[in-house]
Amino acid sequence: MKDLGPLRYFLSLEISQGPQGILLSQQKYLLDILDRAELTDDGTVDTPLQQNIKFRSTDGEPLSDPTQYRHFVGQLVYLCISRLDISHAVGIVSQFVSASRSIHYATLLRILRYLRGTNTRSLLFPAISKLELCAYSDADWAGDPTIRKSTTGYCIFLGDFLIS
Repeated sequence: MKDLGPLRYFLSLEISQGPQGILLSQQKYLLDILDRAELTDDGTVDTPLQQNIKFRSTDGEPLSDPTQYRHFVGQLVYLCISRLDISHAVGIVSQFVSASRSIHYATLLRILRYLRGTNTRSLLFPAISKLELCAYSDADWAGDPTIRKSTTGYCIFLGDFLIS
């Protein structure tokens, strides 16, 4: 067994420790995703999803090869470890991996453009924080227009930082 020193990089997570706390980032992983996406424009957007948008499995044209769509959705699911701001949007596009269409792919590209504009964001777990567990949840009643299912969301905080 060998001591390799403090943890710096593990499973695409960049970890740095300092007097303010522990910082988690997946910036290198995100930049690799953006390189693979080969977006043709340099534009960014302010939000990962348009406001009040509803998707159906019948909107748009079917993708001729949905493999790339599935690949990017899988990468974005893993990116949600340190980028909780895209969790809802990634949850939406992941509903259509079995029957992806052009409108779903366009939404996926919007998420990537949002990430390109915010690629330096990371999670800070402060060194000074109360160890108090607090949870919040919310749901919309039958918010999906196609199957009339509800969507539930939750946030769990340990002290001042979000853990789930």
